[in-house]
Amino acid sequence: MDRRGTPPAESTRPRHRVGVDVHRLQPKRPGRCRCHDVSTTRREIQVDRVGAQRWLERYIEAWRSNDRHQIADLFSEDVAYRYHPYDQPIVGRGELVGSWLESPDDPGSWDATYAPFALEGERLVAVGTSRYHRTEEHPERIFHNVFLIVFEHDGRCREFTEYYVQAR
Repeated sequence: MDRRGTPPAESTRPRHRVGVDVHRLQPKRPGRCRCHDVSTTRREIQVDRVGAQRWLERYIEAWRSNDRHQIADLFSEDVAYRYHPYDQPIVGRGELVGSWLESPDDPGSWDATYAPFALEGERLVAVGTSRYHRTEEHPERIFHNVFLIVFEHDGRCREFTEYYVQAR
């Protein structure tokens, strides 16, 4: 059984693990950060398309690598992560990393592409697809994804909610 009580054979989708950070943006003072991907002031965080796309690429890399440090680097210490919008969030970086690594997807069993759809301040809506290759047990499966992401000032994700639907 997985953490949601679903037996693995009945799972409609392998639980993929999140991961990809805007490469830990750490501004030294209010204003533009070193990498110019996130602009910050005391009260405002502004993520741009380039920074958002880099974070999404790092998310895919971390998911593929199943590397504890790559996964952790994407998220704030107090991240609230939902695999589904109706789930209680997994709270805390350590808890989330453990959840990702509980039953990781084989790196060669899937492909994914995600891109920013809308940005406002520290909020990102990303869309894309996750494609699981055909196996002896399953036909090819394609999922259309929407991610709701909120970033911290350092470019790490502090809130993540995933919506998805399987293509027919």
